[in-house]
Amino acid sequence: MKSSKHKLRNRILSCFLIGAMLIPSLEPISVLAEGSSTIPISNKTELKKIGKDPQYPMDGDSQLTADIDLSGQDWEPFGTDGSFISNKGTCNPEDGNVFSGTFDGQGYVISGLTIDMSMDITQSQNKYAQIGFFSVIASNNPSDYAEVKNLIFTNVDIRTDIAGEFTTVGALAGEVNGYAKISNIAVTGGNLTVNPSRESDTVGAGSIIGECRTENANITNSHITISNCYNGANVNAGGSRADLIYASGIVGRIAKSPRQSVSQCINTGDIIYNGYTANAIAYPELSKTEYLAGVSNCYFLKNSGQAGYDEIQSLSAKKAHHWKPAR
Repeated sequence: MKSSKHKLRNRILSCFLIGAMLIPSLEPISVLAEGSSTIPISNKTELKKIGKDPQYPMDGDSQLTADIDLSGQDWEPFGTDGSFISNKGTCNPEDGNVFSGTFDGQGYVISGLTIDMSMDITQSQNKYAQIGFFSVIASNNPSDYAEVKNLIFTNVDIRTDIAGEFTTVGALAGEVNGYAKISNIAVTGGNLTVNPSRESDTVGAGSIIGECRTENANITNSHITISNCYNGANVNAGGSRADLIYASGIVGRIAKSPRQSVSQCINTGDIIYNGYTANAIAYPELSKTEYLAGVSNCYFLKNSGQAGYDEIQSLSAKKAHHWKPAR
């Protein structure tokens, strides 16, 4: 028999998918028009070409046209081989791991995303291991935002054990920076096990996004919007620093500055960092709660994590039974 918590997660997810991912903002699934510049992605072979084949550029506009099963193989983030070891807070499209285009999942499912990485990056000189389906989603162009939307992940299995330097991990992306929009993303279940040996400074472990950290002071995080996201996966992260708990269900850490908004997001997964219960939605750098300004209408299943901010509310079983996402 399913546990009451599992049943509750399913009920919340059902409400979320109906009330958020199927709202009018979700564009209808359609056949691409002849001559369209949008790149259709229908299978894992085409998917893996992004950032490696000139016909599938990192600044292109891609669109899923079918569910894709990635089970049984290790995934490396989009970009040139090994480029996910890169500059912290980057939004520079010249970095090989920065996705600055658009990716519309159209409500299709990526199942079985599997990442298994163990490596020593001690000699990388202040670089970050930025790990996820995407490495970094970012743009430095205010008239051309990077955007990822309408995508569902099921049964994620992410395991990293990095030694040295810094690590950011998220099922969707290691980092989201600069001019960027993330909307209608669901991670329905699975596990993220991040750096259990605690030999790297884990500066962001989020089930959806590892970190928002725009290093360019002229851009900051103030142009990042994150909306209608759901997490049901568990995060168990470790790091070399024991004084900070940089893990959360939606965004592992928000650093350098607040982002524009995090709204209508829900977490039901258990979030742990170095053995401690972490924040359910987002964690601010150095516990600066002002970095959580703009967080609104976000909820988490009671006991799955901590609020960490007055605008983040827990859902008891009774409240969750009657809860419907705002529109």
